[in-house]
Amino acid sequence: MPTKDLQVLVAEDEALVRLMVADVLREQGFHVFEAVDAEEAVAILKAVPVHAVVTDLHMRTVGDGAAVAEYVRAHCPSSSRGGTGRKTGRSWSRT
Repeated sequence: MPTKDLQVLVAEDEALVRLMVADVLREQGFHVFEAVDAEEAVAILKAVPVHAVVTDLHMRTVGDGAAVAEYVRAHCPSSSRGGTGRKTGRSWSRT
């Protein structure tokens, strides 16, 4: 499947980080949706089928990335087929 057909949600409360990640994905040909908090991310997930979700786990706004990941696991089987991972400022782990 060409990347232009793949839809990705980026949920990040820090605007600069969100824009940078979204821009890189768009440059690679992905269709990107952006959310500033978990509440907006879940609303997008309810409205649009996405193939992947990139989320900040420690958002300072409404909700957090863990809530987004739980929603994906429970309601978006096509997005969570490959599993989920956790990225913090210093490390990466698969969950």
